[in-house]
Amino acid sequence: VQACAVAEVYSLNLLFVLSVLLLIVKASYRKLLLVSFVSGLAVTHHLTFVLVLPAVILVSAYWLLKQKIPVRKWSMLIIFFLLGCSSLIFLPVRESVTPLQVWGESSNLEGFVSLVTASEESTGSFLSGLKDSVALKSRFSNLKLLVVDTLTIPGLVLVLPGMLFLYRRSRSLSIIVVSYLLFLTAMVTVYHSNESASFYVPGLASLWFLSVAGLAYLIKQSKTSRYRPARKLQYLLLILPSI
Repeated sequence: VQACAVAEVYSLNLLFVLSVLLLIVKASYRKLLLVSFVSGLAVTHHLTFVLVLPAVILVSAYWLLKQKIPVRKWSMLIIFFLLGCSSLIFLPVRESVTPLQVWGESSNLEGFVSLVTASEESTGSFLSGLKDSVALKSRFSNLKLLVVDTLTIPGLVLVLPGMLFLYRRSRSLSIIVVSYLLFLTAMVTVYHSNESASFYVPGLASLWFLSVAGLAYLIKQSKTSRYRPARKLQYLLLILPSI
């Protein structure tokens, strides 16, 4: 069941995250409209995408101000976001035809809000999670083991030059990726869930992206170096992921 959930839910969640990241690299007004629409779809699909929104909103607002886009056009971004969220209308419509199986009670306002916000699956507030220091350390330890087992120590080391490379190429993208990783790590550490490892799938993908970027960056730097020891470093870097 867990494997099915990862393939069905979190792979699509990862697709939404990557789509927004790719669209916002070279922003334009039309691309931001598409970002708003995809963000609306992503939020209705899985609430962990909310962790991406603060950085996306910040970067989008900075671009709009820098390009001196009229404020009246900003409202179109909100409209496109709500248009993406409109897929939630399917929930009460589906229940109205009395299907054989239904999850929650979306026919009334209270049940609809509870279903959309996944309140039945929540495990307490953020503050209550922080106060439970024993469980907090345990969840953080489990997350650390998950990351190390997936990327290995050499892969994690490559994340640092990857972040430097990404920052030089696209500051906006680096801000979104780093802030998303921080928010996602905090959420998985504080909130307990049987699917915490699955929640962190987009985070692992982001770390892999940074690791590969770091490896490519170091190989490129070693090739262009004037020092022979640095040139020989590229052969070590090629076998580093297999260590």
